[in-house]
Amino acid sequence: MSDTIHVESTVAIKTIIDSNTMLGDILSDPQKAPLVQELLQKMQEGLGGLGAAEILGEGAGKMFAEMMKYIPYICRSCT
Repeated sequence: MSDTIHVESTVAIKTIIDSNTMLGDILSDPQKAPLVQELLQKMQEGLGGLGAAEILGEGAGKMFAEMMKYIPYICRSCT
């Protein structure tokens, strides 16, 4: 016999961020997303305020956003 059950948790699971955590995983957490958004903003400022589309051409913004999801989050001040 087998069956499928669905469980709704009433407890929020604490996300642990380390050097193996992908930026996309952090962006999907509403409480932690501002950490990554601030990092991405600083990266854009480092490019002279230019976005990926201005540097790489049309369609690059979406490609850049998708690529950033799979980059590990490295924060020296977080440990």
